[in-house]
Amino acid sequence: MSLVTRHFIVKVEGKPSEEDIEVYTNDDVPEGTEIEFLSKEEIADDLVLRVMTGEEKVTIKTKTADELNCITTSLGSFIRNTYGLWLSPHPYSNARNSSADNFAEKLSKEIIEMIQKRLA
Repeated sequence: MSLVTRHFIVKVEGKPSEEDIEVYTNDDVPEGTEIEFLSKEEIADDLVLRVMTGEEKVTIKTKTADELNCITTSLGSFIRNTYGLWLSPHPYSNARNSSADNFAEKLSKEIIEMIQKRLA
């Protein structure tokens, strides 16, 4: 399996930080690579306080969490990819499982709902 460099938002010294991290092409984290992932609350805070534009915040208020959590080209996809929810292992996700029980997708939806409450 080949290594690729991907850009993630993770914690460095307890704060959100944009980092390039080498992972395998199948999104497995190489043995010995330590990643400090953000919690759901930290992801929601980072998105609201640092990442999202004012226009994006308005859009989030006008759509449902399901609409915002689509598989591709959506806020949910951005969250899953940018915060490493697809990576394996991940402390609170079952990574790439594509079944209806996909926890990464459920987790991104929960984060979207948290953001919507904060912006209400």
